[in-house]
Amino acid sequence: MSGKVKLRGKAAKVSFMLLQTVTAILDRHGVHYALTGGTLLGIVREGRFLPWDTDVDLMVNGADQHALTWTINSLNEAGLTVKVRKMKIKHSPLRPNTYRMIKAYKDDLVIDLIVKYSDQENFFWCVSKLKIIKRIASNYYRDLEQIDFNNQKFWAPRDVDGYLTARYGEWRTPVKKYNYKQDDSAIVSDFSI
Repeated sequence: MSGKVKLRGKAAKVSFMLLQTVTAILDRHGVHYALTGGTLLGIVREGRFLPWDTDVDLMVNGADQHALTWTINSLNEAGLTVKVRKMKIKHSPLRPNTYRMIKAYKDDLVIDLIVKYSDQENFFWCVSKLKIIKRIASNYYRDLEQIDFNNQKFWAPRDVDGYLTARYGEWRTPVKKYNYKQDDSAIVSDFSI
């Protein structure tokens, strides 16, 4: 969670409009994306953003590295403040100085574009300054379908139940004190930095 404002009331409405803007830009540049993390969990389980969450999470495919540069320019042109985080580690298929995270801000609201890289079997990504590596089976991000959220279509894993179970275990029961640095089943626990 990287925003400052909880996604409820007006903040949820503005975050939804921000999600529409960002995904339209991703589509325009041919960047493959999917709803992910707590954003996907809230939409599927509750039909809304989780009211205790403070950001919107999108996975973007690292194979679209070159299109992401154009995407960043378009996000800026749309009036968003953009911050780019680069990879500082090497852990195949992650490479130093490639995109790790792109944060798109509108005031105190944020969309995290989490860049994930495939080695054919899994997608890997790095979170936080602590360099936590996560992975999930490639099929979740290769086999996508559009799901409805507030009468709009967004890309998500086709096997959404399998994806959410792989990340959160029993995902149908709300957990308000979830720590993405410790509780995510996608953490690669045997990787030492």
